[in-house]
Amino acid sequence: MALKKPTADDERLETAANDAFYPANLTVCMWVRCDTITTNGRFYHGVEVSVGGCLWRIDGSDRWNLLYAKSGGTGYVNVARSDGPSAGVWYFTLASVTSSGSYVMRVDGSRTTGSGAALVSGVATASPTIGAKADGGNPATCTIADFRFYSRALSQAEEDAIQHGHGQDGIAEGLVSRLQLLDREPGATADSTAPVDSTRAQTWATTGIGDALSYEPGPFPIRRRAR
Repeated sequence: MALKKPTADDERLETAANDAFYPANLTVCMWVRCDTITTNGRFYHGVEVSVGGCLWRIDGSDRWNLLYAKSGGTGYVNVARSDGPSAGVWYFTLASVTSSGSYVMRVDGSRTTGSGAALVSGVATASPTIGAKADGGNPATCTIADFRFYSRALSQAEEDAIQHGHGQDGIAEGLVSRLQLLDREPGATADSTAPVDSTRAQTWATTGIGDALSYEPGPFPIRRRAR
C-alpha cells in the first residue's frame, strides 16, 4: 500500500507526542470496512490503566465495543452497542468519552450514549496503534479511512458534518491527529467503494490485512506488522 504524504494542512499533527492521546476528554472516529468479522479486532488501541485513553474494537460477541480507563486507577469501563458490523460494508464510526464519564458510540447516524466512571488522563508509556495492538495482537481484518483523534467531545452537529462532509468538513478544534489514508499513487491498493467525494477523484487506501499503524514522534506513522 501507499500512504499519502503528510502535508502542512492535513497531517502535520501526526508528530504529536504519545501523551496527546491520553487527554481528559477524547473522540476517536474513522470509516471502517471489515473484510471479515474478527472477534476482538482492534480498530484503535490506545488505553492504559491509571493513564487513560480508549479502545475501539469488535468485542467477543462481535459488537461495537468501547473500553476506556477510569479514574482512580481501578481498571476500565467496558460498554458495547447491541449491534455489530457486517463484512464488506462501510461504516462511519465514532467513540467519545469525557472527564465526567459520559460517552458516545456512534455507527453511521445511530448514537448510543451513557455515563460511567470518569475518564482518567495521565502520562503514557506506550504508543497508540490503529488496526491492532502495539504488539501486533488482535488485528482487525479491515480497511480504515480518515482516522481522527480529538482531545475533546464533539457535538452531534460536528459528528454529522464529519460523516457527511467527504473529508472536507474543516473541524480542526482539538484535533490531535488525522491520518486520511488517501491514496493517489499509481498502482497502489485502493478502494473505490468507500464514501468519497467524486468531484475530487479521491479513493481510500486500505491498511491491509493484519497491519497496524503506530503513532510515534516523527513525520510519518511507523507501520508494524500485526502478523
